[in-house]
Amino acid sequence: MTPTTVTLSSKGQLSLPKEIRDTDSLEASDVFRLERLARGKYLLEKMSAPARTRARLVRSKDGFMVFQPPKGAPRITLDLVKKLEAETL
Repeated sequence: MTPTTVTLSSKGQLSLPKEIRDTDSLEASDVFRLERLARGKYLLEKMSAPARTRARLVRSKDGFMVFQPPKGAPRITLDLVKKLEAETL
């Protein structure tokens, strides 16, 4: 990847270029560690996110509210829905 420049905003924020976000699958909720190595030299490292254990509501690209399962959760199938439905009745 070729070096690129970013500009510090008036609010003290940096925006990572889309190419980097896409290449590393970065999302808005990702957490980073910033270490000052020397004057003008910094290390930015993505922290591993804590495992989510519960589904959460998020807004889809088309504006609908949908449930987002935790990473690594089994795929929801009709059989699973029927099983869960039977357990709750």
